[in-house]
Amino acid sequence: MKRRHWFTAPFVVTAAAAPLACSSSTGRGERRDFPPGVKGSWYVMRDVSSCSASAPMSCPKNATCNPPPPQAIECPSGMGEQVTVRVIELGDGTCAMLPDGCTREACAQGPTPCPVPWGERLPTLEWAVNLVDGKCVASPGPRTRDEPPRSGVEVPCLPFENKGGSIDRAAAGADCHACALSPCDPATSPKVACPPESP
Repeated sequence: MKRRHWFTAPFVVTAAAAPLACSSSTGRGERRDFPPGVKGSWYVMRDVSSCSASAPMSCPKNATCNPPPPQAIECPSGMGEQVTVRVIELGDGTCAMLPDGCTREACAQGPTPCPVPWGERLPTLEWAVNLVDGKCVASPGPRTRDEPPRSGVEVPCLPFENKGGSIDRAAAGADCHACALSPCDPATSPKVACPPESP
């Protein structure tokens, strides 16, 4: 059974003219505890090795609303051991991480990747290669917990010697390497063409 990736429940509002927002009975708005003039703001949460970005929302008093789904995002390199950080989009369209207590653009750490648009996936970093009817098929590994499975793509069987294995890369845009078991060591694993992204 195919899993759904994005939030599909209907928008529910119990107060007239309420904006898309999260459940709240306080009526308090979102604190703008970030530099003025930024174009966007998200709370970025890490789940093991993947991250998601949720825009801060608020509801009118006594309203119950459905929040928009989180967006996929590359984990900011400056997160360290933190599970949640703040990411802002600056006026020039780049994004930066906002450390705790930072309320000035001068202390924002960047650049860091911005969230991808809703419905888009992060680039694949790892493919499992299996033999299917005498052909080698690379199946992309999901980047987030809620990502639905994608179809595999045919790849050359060399250098897998008809045994299957793994293709991976350290980051989007980096060289791909093939090996028997992920993670591949770029120093000892042969470089191969990265499989195309599958739908």
